[in-house]
Amino acid sequence: MQASSPPPGPGSSSSRKRARFFETELWLPAPADAVFDFLADARNLDPVTPSWFSLQIRTPELPVMDEGAGIDYRMSLFGVGFPWRSRVVDWAPPRIFTYVQEKGPYLYFEHEHQFEPAGEGTRVVDRVWYRTPGGPAGDRLLVRRMLGRIFRFRAGELRRRFPTRVTSDSAFRGG
Repeated sequence: MQASSPPPGPGSSSSRKRARFFETELWLPAPADAVFDFLADARNLDPVTPSWFSLQIRTPELPVMDEGAGIDYRMSLFGVGFPWRSRVVDWAPPRIFTYVQEKGPYLYFEHEHQFEPAGEGTRVVDRVWYRTPGGPAGDRLLVRRMLGRIFRFRAGELRRRFPTRVTSDSAFRGG
């Protein structure tokens, strides 16, 4: 995980300029299209999210993922529940997809997922731009640590689901 200069992307440049930046990467022994398909399937969000986040997908029928697709969730942190609505703003399978928070606890939240072939596998890069109501102090004391915990958990679950080289037509769905 690193705090480097964020690359350009689909978010508004003024929102990104005022945002904090978080980046993490992971290598998995699977082709980019298999990893992309797994992470782009909203049914797989729950198994790669820590249970302490109490994630519940509220959208009755999940949309076909594409640019413009939206999903409603409910999450809980420290016993406080909150709604979250995200919308896909960039969709380029099997290389990248990005969503932004339309409703939720952040003042601004954008999560870019990038998938790059690397050797006999895929380099997964996650970039998050965010602004919190707590400002820099809230970021240092809570948010950055929480993002680190969430992405470490996710990396462990992805390594467990993609332990060895798989073919792109392998079925990884729903946990």
